[in-house]
Amino acid sequence: MTPTVPTLRDTIAEDLRTQITAGHLKPGDRLPSEPKLATHYKVSTPTVRQALALLQAEGLIEKTHGKGNFVRAPLRRITYTGGAGMPFAPDIQTTIRTTNLRARGHIRTLLKVPPNTPLTEFDCTTYEGETPRSVARIYIPRDLAPAAQLASSSWPGSWDAARTETRETVTARLPTREEASALRISTTRTVLTITSIALNSAGRVIEAALLAFPSDAADAVFTTHPTLKERGDRQMTSRDELRLLPWSGPDGKPCFLSTDGDSSRMSRLADTLERTYLDQAAEVLDRAIELLSLPKPDPVALHATSADLTEALGQVLRVAESRGRRLP
Repeated sequence: MTPTVPTLRDTIAEDLRTQITAGHLKPGDRLPSEPKLATHYKVSTPTVRQALALLQAEGLIEKTHGKGNFVRAPLRRITYTGGAGMPFAPDIQTTIRTTNLRARGHIRTLLKVPPNTPLTEFDCTTYEGETPRSVARIYIPRDLAPAAQLASSSWPGSWDAARTETRETVTARLPTREEASALRISTTRTVLTITSIALNSAGRVIEAALLAFPSDAADAVFTTHPTLKERGDRQMTSRDELRLLPWSGPDGKPCFLSTDGDSSRMSRLADTLERTYLDQAAEVLDRAIELLSLPKPDPVALHATSADLTEALGQVLRVAESRGRRLP
């Protein structure tokens, strides 16, 4: 296979990435404006924007509206272990506030209790030093709450002996204003949310927990143990395919991801970057159509737009190839 030649976008991103990792650009430093970067690298502004989008997706820089792009401080990740109900990282402390209330709306549906059933709410926030790392709202029917005795050493699954099954739903979304305030993050920064439902041996829902973490600083790990029959079925039906990722490796060669599903962090990152490439390709196409409609297009602008169209076409073809591989 012929090695893939690094695109202008990849070359610019690699140069900026090297400056960041080598410490020439330090956390908090503001990058030059997009027009200045375009002049420095002798490319068009959309190409620079694509390179910056890649670094943003990697968590190396962040864009502040009206101010520019800034180098981010290295993020220390924490791990949520599925079924354990506990984010793990050294030096994590937890504060807990309890409130008595009545079951209504979404919470009543999760707990499967009649309206106005007495509940105890445990409002939990974990901190690493002064920095909030996760927030959670845990709801327990009040007739069970005294047995829970939640404590920071066992948050939130302190009564695991009573639970025989845990069901968890993981979602990546924008935070609510309340979550953004508690985590001290922007409302445009994605959070990883986990809705956890615990049942006892009688099938009763004994706990509903709603957790939220900044998604770029947290991992969720789930371990399953399929039965022998499930393993056999999986071997008969699964497609042993690798996902072609929308970026190249350091040597310019294609990158592939081996995964059982589309919910992994790397899969979501690839999805985000694919959408970015498609949006940017549409923008370049619109600009090319507008330029070609002029009676006498500027030759320099034509050359730059042609280069952008070539790069955009390569990115779109890679997205199409990746998605074609994943068709059933």
